[in-house]
Amino acid sequence: MRYAVYIVLAVCLTAGRSLALFEGPPSGAASMAMGDAWAGAEDRQESYQANAAALALFPGWSATAGFYLPFGLQDLAIASSMVRAAASNWALGLGLTSQGCHLYRESSARLVAAKCFGGRISLGLAANLCHLSIQDYGSTMAVGLDAGIQGRILDRLAMGLAARNVNRPRIGKAGEELSQEMDIGFSYFPHRRTVSRIHLHSQKGWPLQWRVGQGFRLARFFDVRAGYSARPATIGLGFGLEFEPYALDYAVKTHPELGLSHGLTLTFFRKQNET
Repeated sequence: MRYAVYIVLAVCLTAGRSLALFEGPPSGAASMAMGDAWAGAEDRQESYQANAAALALFPGWSATAGFYLPFGLQDLAIASSMVRAAASNWALGLGLTSQGCHLYRESSARLVAAKCFGGRISLGLAANLCHLSIQDYGSTMAVGLDAGIQGRILDRLAMGLAARNVNRPRIGKAGEELSQEMDIGFSYFPHRRTVSRIHLHSQKGWPLQWRVGQGFRLARFFDVRAGYSARPATIGLGFGLEFEPYALDYAVKTHPELGLSHGLTLTFFRKQNET
């Protein structure tokens, strides 16, 4: 069993842009369904998990829990959670993520701070404590720093920019450099029930990747979503149920070589003026 897990990890690490060491925190099932086009997702409370700047755009507090099953493999399962609170244009958040099994596990704790300017644009910083554990090989840690900007640039257009591991952290005795990534995206709202997204993802050592997503609100509490991501070519589908103050999102994403991935996110959100 041990060697089977190592073989699967090796395949995932070399099969295009499928999995990387301490890849960015999960953006949530809603964005996963839209081709992982999360950078401009100003309309979703879950986007702050990936872009630190989005933390301050939503006054109040929230708690999010997610479970992700890459390629249907339990030994690569990801569990994530985050709590955040925002008031007086400032916000703080704490997130935890764990991926893998007892043979190989990546764990991280994420501390985020953000400030909103003029009620439209927010700046954020995040520190990630990354812990890697491999059975029979020990464990090691590193600290990565992220930065982001997010907000509305026009009434119907939102944008986001996120940079990951800007301090170029290294982990382990071999000094392996953690993934350095840059994401930029836009969300367009032609109608209050419709959102279109475009996202560009750049990662050191990999070709530029583009993503697009589309979401529709079919009823007051029900959304459907779809998206596409290139290199490798993947398709996302999903839906969302929202009964304030709760929201449940589900997504499934294809992969040309490794099969289906599933994502589930549960969010509790309470506005600032609620008691």
